[in-house]
Amino acid sequence: MQKHWHIITGEYAPQPGGVADYCQQVAQGLVDRSDRVTVHTLSDTRQTTETEEAGVRVVRRYAAFSQRGLQSLTNAIRQTESTHVLVQYVPHAFGYKGMNLAFANWVAQIHRHTNSRLGILFHEVAFPPTKWPPHHGLLAAINRRMVRTMLPTTDRIFVSTSAWTDTLLELGADAGRIHVLPIPSNVPAAVSPERIRNARHQIVGNSTTANEFVIGHFGSFGPLVTNLLRPIMFAVGQQLPNARFALIGRGSRVFSESLQASNSKWTNRIFALDGQDEATVASFIAACDCMVQPYADGANTRRTTLMACLINGKATVSNDGPSCEALWQQHSVISLVHSQRPTDFAEAIVQLSSNKKLRNDLDRTARAYYWQHFAIQRTLERLDEWQ
Repeated sequence: MQKHWHIITGEYAPQPGGVADYCQQVAQGLVDRSDRVTVHTLSDTRQTTETEEAGVRVVRRYAAFSQRGLQSLTNAIRQTESTHVLVQYVPHAFGYKGMNLAFANWVAQIHRHTNSRLGILFHEVAFPPTKWPPHHGLLAAINRRMVRTMLPTTDRIFVSTSAWTDTLLELGADAGRIHVLPIPSNVPAAVSPERIRNARHQIVGNSTTANEFVIGHFGSFGPLVTNLLRPIMFAVGQQLPNARFALIGRGSRVFSESLQASNSKWTNRIFALDGQDEATVASFIAACDCMVQPYADGANTRRTTLMACLINGKATVSNDGPSCEALWQQHSVISLVHSQRPTDFAEAIVQLSSNKKLRNDLDRTARAYYWQHFAIQRTLERLDEWQ
């Protein structure tokens, strides 16, 4: 039976952001499976617009999650049958500085006002509890109240990582209704050997050295990551004279320039690719010998930057942490470092540089595990099971 999906999200492509890209993948995948999909999201202007994008009806509403906007959403959902409402939940995505209690109350009453099934995908759950500063404590408390309000009437609870499960159980979720939906890569697999060769040439330039070892990092180069990445690069640079670094993603050029300004030795060792299309990004990831992806909370299944490395079959060094799921320890998908110490990262990278068989094994395992467990097809299969 054909379903009609109403996807409620704070952002949708071409708006930047991992949630926006993910929503587009899910919406397009459901349409390709012959379902009908309407996406409701915020407008960048003071106008409401409605377009059809590759078979997906996209309604961008001004003040979509205000009281008036929520009434319009209710009316739109009432007009369709066989309806599944899927909320892409990030607390701050719905306005009011992450404290939109009206939105949480609206979600909790969807069953009363519409003939629909309700699912929430928690990309994030709530701001961590804290007593200081006071406004952070208030945000954390209201975030938790919002979740407690929505959970009782939710038919399916999805999480982007099992790391959120304990928090949801603490807030009243039924364990039997929690399902993990890992976030797939928003970067494709590189398919053109010529583009990969050209990317490699751009990274290493006209160097006559035949044994450059190219270490890539893909991300947005915010301070949480660069504070980890900078000392890792220095530690690797000291141990691997033939190391080159490919910094890939928005913000990479600024970070590269700051490194080169701090030490002239970096001048010919760093390449930055800033703000390119997904296919180009994939080619540069594929051109690297390995990737290094440090995360403050550890590797987990909601990291699209990590997924981009796996889909392109790259041996990847990342770290354990409070949000790191058991699967990364149980399966040899990545080279997992059990600390954030730069020397430990450097040791793992040096090992990969000297052991081509280990690198190749990780390349194959990463790609295979991605397609078996993380690809968008797996997400769509789990949504198909929801009747």
